[in-house]
Amino acid sequence: MVPVDLGAREHKKESYLSLNSFGHVPALQDGGLKLFESRAISKYIASTYSDKGIKALILSWLRWKPTSLIL
Repeated sequence: MVPVDLGAREHKKESYLSLNSFGHVPALQDGGLKLFESRAISKYIASTYSDKGIKALILSWLRWKPTSLIL
């Protein structure tokens, strides 16, 4: 995990844009794989680290988000 200072516009600097050409947060790099959409990142982490017991937790949040958020 690497913090990104949005106030300093670190997400628009070349080093971050190499991870996500849109300059959006979050982004994930795992070896040669680069992901930049939060649901894709969450699903990747859930499937990659499912033996660590994190899969059920992540999947529960992914299922809650689209149906339970009221603005």
